[in-house]
Amino acid sequence: MTAGTIGTARRLQRLVRSNDLVARYGGDEFIIVAARSGDEQLIPMLDLVIGAMTEPFDAGERELYVEASIGVATYPQDGHDADTLIRNADAAMYLAKSHGRNGYQFYRPELNRLRPSASESGYAETGQANPAGT
Repeated sequence: MTAGTIGTARRLQRLVRSNDLVARYGGDEFIIVAARSGDEQLIPMLDLVIGAMTEPFDAGERELYVEASIGVATYPQDGHDADTLIRNADAAMYLAKSHGRNGYQFYRPELNRLRPSASESGYAETGQANPAGT
């Protein structure tokens, strides 16, 4: 794990409540599992995360800047199990990336129709990227 990844994890952990979960999902992706009763509680947390990620990380003599793209999926509206919620949050994250960095998007069902299938995107059943990109 790099210093930037560790710094990001620590920063995220400071932003959420003690009963929320921050986990590194892989590479430069993190998952936050947060119990919120509605958008009126969730949006302020998302705004805090985006704001915190725009602050530079100290890397010795250099500053590192991170851009955050957040996809949001909520239980039970967007899925009843972890795999479905993660897949739907991932689809929303790609939409956020397409609108520029440092933003968030909520999942909506039509996103799955817009996103390539696992075989088209180069991911095998193992979840590993296909190095050939086919």
